[in-house]
Amino acid sequence: MTTQIATQNIGRYPLPWSICDTVDDTSVRDANGTMVANITSDAEFDLWEGIVLWVNQRAFSDVVSYGLTALQTRCLALIEQGIEIGICPTYQELAQAMGAKSKSRVHEIVGALEARKRIRKLPGHPRSIVVLIPLTDQERKACHPSRKP
Repeated sequence: MTTQIATQNIGRYPLPWSICDTVDDTSVRDANGTMVANITSDAEFDLWEGIVLWVNQRAFSDVVSYGLTALQTRCLALIEQGIEIGICPTYQELAQAMGAKSKSRVHEIVGALEARKRIRKLPGHPRSIVVLIPLTDQERKACHPSRKP
């Protein structure tokens, strides 16, 4: 039995899509690494590059069209920082860093980020949050107004 990761789909392929260019082949792959299409020429590459960009923007346009709350932005920034140093923070660590009074509040915020398709949690795996859409410079400024990028 396979675990279905909660993502949007186009047909049977979960988003986001990406172009994988390796020595052996060039292909379009979905979020699980399944091949969507094999690219055999430069013309096809240009075509698929546009399609992948359009598909991903279209799929996440409802998410990107409205901003995050201050707590969601702060939480996402902390998750990104943790991943950069090598390990995703626990809910307890996030609660302490954000000044939240309970882990359940962090669970709410993480759930909202997942609903907005900014992150994905891997079921059954601790410390396994994957950032799908990182913070923009504008969102980062809003999170830390006193800091300059």
